[in-house]
Amino acid sequence: MRYTPRTKPFKHQSRATLKAVKRRNFAVFFEPRLGKSKVALDWVGVLALKGEVQRVVIFAPSIALGVWQSELRKHYPFEYTVEDFDYEYPPRRGGQPFTPLTQFFLAGREETFRATRPAVKLERPKQKEIERWNPDAVIIDESHQYKRPGGRAAQDAWRLIRRLRRRHEQRLQPYVLLLSGTPNPKGWRDLFAQYRIMDETLLGTNAGDFDEDYVVYGKGR
Repeated sequence: MRYTPRTKPFKHQSRATLKAVKRRNFAVFFEPRLGKSKVALDWVGVLALKGEVQRVVIFAPSIALGVWQSELRKHYPFEYTVEDFDYEYPPRRGGQPFTPLTQFFLAGREETFRATRPAVKLERPKQKEIERWNPDAVIIDESHQYKRPGGRAAQDAWRLIRRLRRRHEQRLQPYVLLLSGTPNPKGWRDLFAQYRIMDETLLGTNAGDFDEDYVVYGKGR
């Protein structure tokens, strides 16, 4: 069955979608306002049509979750359901016939990666809920917010994806798609933590080893 997008993409969006589908794990680094969310939803749609993706988590800043709701209504061509940590929204009907039902989970970055300390050890209840939901694909919006290798969000997201992937023996799932308009605002080192979440085989998992191999320190440009 051929994939038919709900809204017509621009050429740069089509190229990005095809590359993302081919690689499965991919980073879409566009200038702001060039339609990253449409690329992400078409990526999900193609993989859903292939039977590889049914459950999708979208990590985004809490202020952007409403935008993702509207983007789903505008661009996603199949029937779908949406839920978050507090509420499950009515399913959107009227998608293309004979297509799979896709389930989306909207997770605010601040809420998901906030740790509590009820006892001695830190606990992460929202991340445990994501693990129980067991997604097939993860979209990380504004991925530059995970650029600090030692930051809590970067560390927790990387370990969360690693734990989820241990459950899938046949494929490297969940697939991860990074979205950002400013992926490396302070230098190329900012990419390390983002790529570690997406595919830790590309640049490794140790920030010190990455610095030793790639980073040159000095003055000026």
